[in-house]
Amino acid sequence: MLTPDLLDRLRSDPGRKLLEQAGKAAEDPFIVERLRREWPFELAAAAVEQVRLRKRAGSRFSRAEEMWFAPGLLEQASGEVVSRHRGRRFHRWTERASGQAGFRLGDFCSGLGADAVLLAEVAAVAAVDRDPLAVALTRANAAELGVGDRVEVFQEELPGGAPPVAAAWIDPGRREGGRRTRRLEAISPALSAVLSLREQTPHLGIKLSPASAKDELDAALAGIPHEREFLSVSGELRELAVWTGDLAREEGVRATVLPEGGELAGVPARYGEVRPPSEWLLEPDPAVIRAGLVANLAETLRAWPLDGELAYLSLPAPCRTPFGTLYRVEQPEPFSARSVAARLRAERASDVVFKTRGAAVEPEALRVQMRGVLKQGEPGRRPVVFITRLSGRAQMMLGERFEPGLE
Repeated sequence: MLTPDLLDRLRSDPGRKLLEQAGKAAEDPFIVERLRREWPFELAAAAVEQVRLRKRAGSRFSRAEEMWFAPGLLEQASGEVVSRHRGRRFHRWTERASGQAGFRLGDFCSGLGADAVLLAEVAAVAAVDRDPLAVALTRANAAELGVGDRVEVFQEELPGGAPPVAAAWIDPGRREGGRRTRRLEAISPALSAVLSLREQTPHLGIKLSPASAKDELDAALAGIPHEREFLSVSGELRELAVWTGDLAREEGVRATVLPEGGELAGVPARYGEVRPPSEWLLEPDPAVIRAGLVANLAETLRAWPLDGELAYLSLPAPCRTPFGTLYRVEQPEPFSARSVAARLRAERASDVVFKTRGAAVEPEALRVQMRGVLKQGEPGRRPVVFITRLSGRAQMMLGERFEPGLE
């Protein structure tokens, strides 16, 4: 387990030599035992863990091989594509607001320091965390990535220990006691404590779970002008950012789809007229769904819902959009396990993707039922089967993913 002392030792010249040795055989299950012949056990184990964490972080950070990580803090870190996106918001705001002496931004609950590093490209940064290891990692990563002179790090409790800053980003802990929580008063600091920072820093960005309960969030933010931004990366819903003060671009809700950078903003609209599906089915991105902007997207694309409550849209013609995945589907038919098996057999499918919405069907249980049929299929044949509610009844549609312009 990494400690501030072990981190300091790994950053020394001998420690970097140890990391190099560990990197050459990190997948060897006995590598720690081999290294401890020359190095102290705790240091050897920390080096092997660091090599493995850097490899895991490679998909999220372009300079992971130069960075320092701890397992829990890596799990909570947003990743570079998200951090850069919000860094652009701070950059736009800083261009308008900077100029006074001592201007700096805050990275509160700094964790690994990845956000502090990117904010340091915009202005001087005050990074704060109560965890000694997080403080050490923030300092180390700022130094390794060339912005150590622009990031001042404090070990303090928030909100009381917050230094004066012009604007701040805060990422409260969501694993207090070792268990993940979505409750806004169970995060650390609690959302009410975070919002109290507005007395000295009115321009705040707050990272929350995208699964935070809407009624709880509405109650906590009642009377506070703000913007809610739901972010997804490559189709995976990652986080909810709440923006207050001048960091809010507009009141309302925004769905941001990365890495494309598509943004859909507005006040959630009501669904239009429900109509039968065409041959083009759009599955909205989870950021759009969670933001409640499916009807807004439908209006933009001249699409219509298949049901007044479900997030499937039908289109008059294929189109490119970053806000959903397009499928070409066959006409719907009544759903039953027998009809699914018959269709998969006719398609010679060896695999299948089940997408269910509004129907009491467990995809994995249905997949088990289809095992015998799929064993007889041809390799590479993997249709998508939508099982959803149409006109109040469970219906199924066979489909395939479609990329306009790539036929």
